[in-house]
Amino acid sequence: MADLDARTIVSRAQIEGARFKVRPPARLSQGPIGAHLGAGSGTSVEFQEFRDYQPGDDLRRVDWNVYARSDSLVVRLYHIEVSPVVEVLLDASASMGLYSGKSGAATFLAAFLASATRQAEGRPVLVLDRERISGGRIEPTLCAVPFTSPGDPDAASRWPRGTGRPLRYLISDLLFPVSMGRYISDLGRDAAGLVTIQLLSQSERDPRLSGGVRLVDAEDPGRTKDLRLDRSVLKRYSERLAAHLDSIDEAAVRARAAIVRIEVPDVVRSVDRLRDLTVPPLLERGVVETA
Repeated sequence: MADLDARTIVSRAQIEGARFKVRPPARLSQGPIGAHLGAGSGTSVEFQEFRDYQPGDDLRRVDWNVYARSDSLVVRLYHIEVSPVVEVLLDASASMGLYSGKSGAATFLAAFLASATRQAEGRPVLVLDRERISGGRIEPTLCAVPFTSPGDPDAASRWPRGTGRPLRYLISDLLFPVSMGRYISDLGRDAAGLVTIQLLSQSERDPRLSGGVRLVDAEDPGRTKDLRLDRSVLKRYSERLAAHLDSIDEAAVRARAAIVRIEVPDVVRSVDRLRDLTVPPLLERGVVETA
């Protein structure tokens, strides 16, 4: 069976994302995402006033505690929040495209988060390489991401930034040799909340190769290394990877960022499987909720 087509992944992710809403984990928010309040009534978390129930009002807004005390049906009104901006930063480097399962999951997540942002009445912005992409251009762009960009260790400081304090999601394998403390701190700068989704393939997490191999840098094919893989080599690899993951976790704690770590098979040939691999960890971490 052939690998999944990007258009199929994006189309399904849009549908799945519409069943959810993005929300910053409460402990990550250093301020409200939509800080400016309108004069009308809407659905934000800031309470405005009560009024008597009118036929057609959403029963979920009835204050049943008031009804129990006074036998009066009243509904809660809320201030309208200005739509928050949600940035989805997609790492399109060659290492993300090394395994189709990982690039497929990254594409699914980016489209899913854009859809879940709209469901929350927010404004999604896809940040890809040096470009900010918004509105109806997001999904067509995601259908054609080549995942061939050279790795850029200083990319965090070069993301094209907008104004305000967005909720920021990074989708990346984070497999590059930089200080994770500085990198994640830079990503969290000027953001109301930072969620880093680290995607790793099974072969990266637990390599099963053996014998003589030539390793080729996915982002610099001119860099190669011949190795004879045995238990001791794989043990050193596992130890270094574990230390790297620990450094990411420590950096996230210092930056008050959330880390969602997702392991995917090297190849995934079902969109249902992509959904089952990616959506539950977001729900468990509390960075999305059902609409």
